Amino acid sequence: MDRSPGAMASVLTDGREMQAPHLGLIDAAFERVAAGTPTKLLLTMPPRHGKSRRAARWVRRRRARRDP
Repeated sequence: MDRSPGAMASVLTDGREMQAPHLGLIDAAFERVAAGTPTKLLLTMPPRHGKSRRAARWVRRRRARRDP
């Protein structure tokens, strides 16, 4: 569950939230931001590809879990 926001989402939704390859790239980008390099991130993908859900829901929850 602590591997990535996608792994956490999959566990907490009993597999309903799936991890696609492009979401793995988003997870990796957020991990780099959390590490401090870079400090800003712009996600550009077509609509309905999960970027807003991943950023608004799962990345924040994982960050709160790791660094309360």
